Amino acid sequence: MSKFLFREILHSKILGYFQLKKLIYKILILILFLDLLGCKKEISNSENLEPISFDPNRQIQVQILWEKKNFPLEMELYEGAAQRPVDLWATGSVKDLSEAPVSSKIEGSEFYLKPGSKKNLY
Repeated sequence: MSKFLFREILHSKILGYFQLKKLIYKILILILFLDLLGCKKEISNSENLEPISFDPNRQIQVQILWEKKNFPLEMELYEGAAQRPVDLWATGSVKDLSEAPVSSKIEGSEFYLKPGSKKNLY
């Protein structure tokens, strides 16, 4: 009789384990389905977004911050000359600033750019 009882208990525990596993899978599928519904709602709402302001003449402030650590010389920032392009990391020295591939010195540490434009600095 005890062998029969032991088999019944073991059988019910195994059966209970598989039923619990099926229940967990169903809950996970339900959560995934609800999450996908929420994503679809967010996507449909994002189609109506517009830029805050579309002004082609607006300018964005760019600020250069220098971190000086034991550097004996003073650094100056120049705008690159468009008519005299320079290779990246090209180095050299000139006697006069007019020989360098720069156009004008940027005073201070900030300047303004239009969105999407770029400026080469040397």
